Amino acid sequence: MLPRTGTPTPVMATPVFWFEDVLGAVAGDGLLGRIGEAAQDLASSGAPGGGGPALLRLQAPELAEALALVTPIAQELLGTDGLAGSIEYAVTVHGTGQHTALRTDAGPDGSAPGPVAFDYFLHRRPSRFSGGEHRIYDLCLRDGREELARTFRDVYPDHDTLVLYPATSWYEVRLVQCPSGLDEDGRFAFHGWIS
Repeated sequence: MLPRTGTPTPVMATPVFWFEDVLGAVAGDGLLGRIGEAAQDLASSGAPGGGGPALLRLQAPELAEALALVTPIAQELLGTDGLAGSIEYAVTVHGTGQHTALRTDAGPDGSAPGPVAFDYFLHRRPSRFSGGEHRIYDLCLRDGREELARTFRDVYPDHDTLVLYPATSWYEVRLVQCPSGLDEDGRFAFHGWIS
């Protein structure tokens, strides 16, 4: 038997849940079309790209309705009480060579815009990009402090899929590659919070 060299490190798995076929094919495709129009308007306005994913504001009542249906499930699965169903979001567009670096939605004081974060994914079908996985990290307890663990869950951004997780979680969007180089062939996601 080998001698122990340290204290065991407990790893806490971050709860991650997803729903498929959230809006259905027709409504999902319609919403994707509206995102495409908004992205074209942004591009034609001459807004600076900056190399990162584009951020769009778009009203999506059909998504708000779907989120209202899953809010009670989110409360139960994620152990959050008292969600009023208030929703805040923006649309991110990841084209070729873009990603989102490791981050959390929690501020320096540990608070987040809402206790539950979500991402709703859309893209052309069949998918015309590779990569773009939404990587959500677990935490470990080391020397009495929470730190990122080496373990994680990769959620592939399938069309018309919704993923829910604690808003204080650490996550990243893996590098996206679009052979066409066209933004409309990229990864679209509504990223937001339920409170």
